[in-house]
Amino acid sequence: MALYGNYRLVDEFGRRLRDTALLGGRSLLDGSRIWNADTFAELEKHYCQQPDDSADTFDTKLRRQLAGASREAVQLFAELYAVHFSVLGNVREETKLAKIQAVLDLAGSQVRLTGEDVSPDGAVFLREVFSHGGVLNGGQGYNTSRWRQMQHLVFLGLAWFALSEDEQQKILADTDSLAASMRGLVPESEREPQIEKVLLYLLAPEHYVPICSSGQLNKILSAFGDRVPQELAAASPQRQASAIRDALRRERGGAWDFYDDREEWDASTAKVEPTPFVTPVEAVASSEEIPSGALPVFTAQDANNLLVPEEWLGRARGLLERRRQIVFQGPPGTGKTYLARKIAARLAGTSERVRLVQFHPAYTYEDFFEGFRPTPEGRLELRPGPLRLLAEEAEEQPELNFFLVIDEINRGNLAKIFGELYFLLEYRSEGVQLMYSQQRFTLPENLFIIATMNSADRSIALVDAAMRRRFAFLDLDPASEPTAGLLGRYCRRAGLGGELDSLWRELNRRVRERNPESQVGPSYLMSEELTASGQLDMALLAEIWETEVLPQLRESFYGDEGWVDRELSLAALTTGWATPEGTN
Repeated sequence: MALYGNYRLVDEFGRRLRDTALLGGRSLLDGSRIWNADTFAELEKHYCQQPDDSADTFDTKLRRQLAGASREAVQLFAELYAVHFSVLGNVREETKLAKIQAVLDLAGSQVRLTGEDVSPDGAVFLREVFSHGGVLNGGQGYNTSRWRQMQHLVFLGLAWFALSEDEQQKILADTDSLAASMRGLVPESEREPQIEKVLLYLLAPEHYVPICSSGQLNKILSAFGDRVPQELAAASPQRQASAIRDALRRERGGAWDFYDDREEWDASTAKVEPTPFVTPVEAVASSEEIPSGALPVFTAQDANNLLVPEEWLGRARGLLERRRQIVFQGPPGTGKTYLARKIAARLAGTSERVRLVQFHPAYTYEDFFEGFRPTPEGRLELRPGPLRLLAEEAEEQPELNFFLVIDEINRGNLAKIFGELYFLLEYRSEGVQLMYSQQRFTLPENLFIIATMNSADRSIALVDAAMRRRFAFLDLDPASEPTAGLLGRYCRRAGLGGELDSLWRELNRRVRERNPESQVGPSYLMSEELTASGQLDMALLAEIWETEVLPQLRESFYGDEGWVDRELSLAALTTGWATPEGTN
């Protein structure tokens, strides 16, 4: 659970950062003298001068960047990492500790943050800080800018320890000008505003609010700017917001906070209808956070934009909330992948929290989760796959929902791809020991899976009983909703009559008489080019039929192609049609 009221311990961490590290030059964990110009210079060489643009996780890249660094430099980086995490209430204690311990282990540090033998005293204190949460929610941007935050901290340390002790004391004593002074120590190109605001709060919690969002600070100043005293007119927004908070506390009494009455300054928090799907297929992008597990309710507008019944969307949502993983199964052309991606983006709040993978016969556990891969230097390195990367994002942001879309799930060897992860699909709260890294791993509750499965192609395997027990299955059958009425609803939106829908229905009626599993989905005929003029382009329809529909049917009725060409040709199905004027 996210905790945001840990002011006492976070403030004490900030005091130690100021007095022990920045002024005393000593480690926050074991008291060793690692906070100095030489150690920061070593970090600048290993971390800042060796950017890693690969798609790996921050922690994986970090192992490469810090390779060869001294124990002191690695431990200093771990302590800077602790500064990054110290204020966050939306990241679990276990995640914070594991990530920092992994850095310490790179240099064989004796400091222990995890397990039963936590030591020394600084490590015990840091664990206590993390166990009670934080003071703010950094949001998605805070996590994605982590690499820049750490770079900011390294450059700040370089400049800070180039100052004399008197200069350092003077900067920290002038709290009203602290923001400008600290900003001046970091080159403009290397600055990261969020960690800058975090540092200001840690160093002077009585004078700077624990808010790292510039957008939120601007909204607060817009709503309550008349409470800013004249002497702070040139101060930073974060300093002015602190003065506003103090003034409102005097007016209202008690320990009032901006988030107690957020609607007073943030109009976006007012109760509004959920954002509908957009048309065409671009995913919804929303900055609003959707609480983990509390999936938003679909609206009539959502159903209208997707051309499916609202009741069906509600059922899909309910199954996801209860089971966490579902499969859309049906023949080709029923919109399985389209619906999976659109529903995932809607329920996640943004397509940025949706990942898509496609299974195939050569796809493996190493591709999907983690495995050893060769490096340019000829070494083998453990690399995370898309599921592990997404799980790490979900674990770090438990207040948000993340979706993995698996296209063509039954084209892969599922037992080979999922391995020990099979267990976690059913028992998410329990952990398993991973095959390669040997770490304990759990599948976050806020990570949902939507898979698609072609039920018509018998050349590929159906899923086994173990997988069926772990997924809920929703049929997209051309003879039933939501698919049965899809083409008709599309035609009405395009201003067409019912001829195209009747054509498709008659096709599938004839197909069902021989093999119901060989029916054709409506998406073959849902082409904007086909209906752009408000009437059917018969020439294009004939081309689609000859090059897309009939090849699919001939494959389905292998050995009976003569029946397909005779009974399912466009000419056979449109006998008696009146050809619209202006078409062929």
